[in-house]
Amino acid sequence: MQALNLPQYQIKTRQSGTQMEVFDAIRKKYLVLTPEEWVRQQFILYLIHEKEYPPTLISLEKGIKCLACIKDLMLLSLIKAAGRLCLLNLNRPM
Repeated sequence: MQALNLPQYQIKTRQSGTQMEVFDAIRKKYLVLTPEEWVRQQFILYLIHEKEYPPTLISLEKGIKCLACIKDLMLLSLIKAAGRLCLLNLNRPM
């Protein structure tokens, strides 16, 4: 996968038939390795290891209701102590 402007982390991958899969530590399962998933997994590890963000406060692929429509979010992060909410939509690198 393409190098990102983030520290490089070892990500568990495996071959499943003709597809590569990556282990998602938050959801505790293997997912098809796409460019978007690569960015998501690298950023999650960055938050956990570099910013010491608790994995228990990270939620992935949740829907929220906003202005009478439902939006899918790829990464939802709650900072309960500070009463803040961080919403990220991660895409593949350009």
